[in-house]
Amino acid sequence: MTEARPTAEISCSSVRTSLWDFTAGTLDAESSRMVEAHLDECRECRLHRAEVGSLSTGLKHLPKMVPSPLLRTGLSVVASRERSRQMLRRTLAIRFAEFRSRLKLLFDNVLRPLAIPAMGGMLASSLCFGVIVDTLQFRPDWPGDDIPVGYHWQVAIDDVTPFSDCAGKDVLVQLTIDRNGNVVGFEVPQQSTVSPDEMKEIGNFVLYSSFSPAMAFGEHVTGKILVQIQHLKVRG
Repeated sequence: MTEARPTAEISCSSVRTSLWDFTAGTLDAESSRMVEAHLDECRECRLHRAEVGSLSTGLKHLPKMVPSPLLRTGLSVVASRERSRQMLRRTLAIRFAEFRSRLKLLFDNVLRPLAIPAMGGMLASSLCFGVIVDTLQFRPDWPGDDIPVGYHWQVAIDDVTPFSDCAGKDVLVQLTIDRNGNVVGFEVPQQSTVSPDEMKEIGNFVLYSSFSPAMAFGEHVTGKILVQIQHLKVRG
């Protein structure tokens, strides 16, 4: 004589949660018996099972949607990025390799297209500057007193004396030129006294030479110039 075992009680919420798996046949044998025993006793759950069966049958007969190639590519990219993020959390070596790969990709996509035009521009600028560099040193003849405030230059010799003593002595002298272009003083470097011959050469040079005064911030100022008076001896 066999004795019937009482069926364990199961709630309606648990049954309704398991109805999809029960309808699809994916529940284990013990759970399926418990759900079936509850359905025999509960009318509300039987109605809910009928709705689930109807929806399941309707879903099975729906046409299959084939994703477009663009959608498949997008999903592959998303999956690849997610896998890369998961791999980066594992080891430091993989993180460094990923950083190096991104840096190389940035160089290829951004820096390389800009590197060739930038280098070409630098070479062209250097060539143009080399061509015109010799013409940058000039002294413009400004009309009237209209002189730029920041323009300045040192004392310059406009004209050198045509009188020279071929037998004279070479002299190194520092002249002081005032704002009017006149010599107001002189000094012979590294000498305490000036010989008569040197004085004669200096005087001859000062009397018959003309100078342009120095200029600073757009105005003529007193300046100094170092001049070496030399003589060339020509033998016939």
